[in-house]
Amino acid sequence: MIKVNTKIQMISPETSYVENKFNINISGEGTQIILFAHGYGCDQNMFRHIYPAFENDYKVILFDHLGSGKSDINAYKKEQYTSLRNYADDIIEICD
Repeated sequence: MIKVNTKIQMISPETSYVENKFNINISGEGTQIILFAHGYGCDQNMFRHIYPAFENDYKVILFDHLGSGKSDINAYKKEQYTSLRNYADDIIEICD
């Protein structure tokens, strides 16, 4: 289970495989979840000026798609990401 703090939670070696795989960071005080998913060629850093506005009302989840940012580069397989299907499967894995 991912612990939620009011400040952004940085991933440590003690965190789960999924948290490390996608470099998941969680913040916010709300009970509803808002998940920010970045596009091609960037990482979760693109939301650094946006996500704080949501922290009072939502649990904010930031992550890096495999092959981007600080995600686990060893988990990225180029042949699996030739369509959006595996990106969608990754989001389901994060939400589980």
